[in-house]
Amino acid sequence: MLRKKHQSHDHKALMEMLPFRKVDPTVEPTTIQENLQPNLMIAVACVDTWYPALVKSESEPEALVEVSFAELGKSLGVFKWPSGKDIHKVARASVISTKVDIQPRAGGRLWEVTDAHKIDEKYKRLQ
Repeated sequence: MLRKKHQSHDHKALMEMLPFRKVDPTVEPTTIQENLQPNLMIAVACVDTWYPALVKSESEPEALVEVSFAELGKSLGVFKWPSGKDIHKVARASVISTKVDIQPRAGGRLWEVTDAHKIDEKYKRLQ
């Protein structure tokens, strides 16, 4: 299931919005040179918030990364994997963290990003 707030935005509109983000020079830059290997957990900045995502593949010439997005839970850093596929190509520039550590919660259906507050602060500084 696609995130409801993003259903009205197509891929092109999201890609056009990314370069206009204000970047704070004190914020640690995204490591664009780093290879984003399949099955790596990352955090992706979107229009309304950031989402944990699993890297599926990377397209070097287009600077795109194919990811499988997780559904956000009710509290910061808590998420679950959707019952259907939520796979999209995103710009490498929208990747705000490549070191996302997750831990199972509530019997394994829910997961928690252990450094969610740091990622959230970084996301807010980019807005």
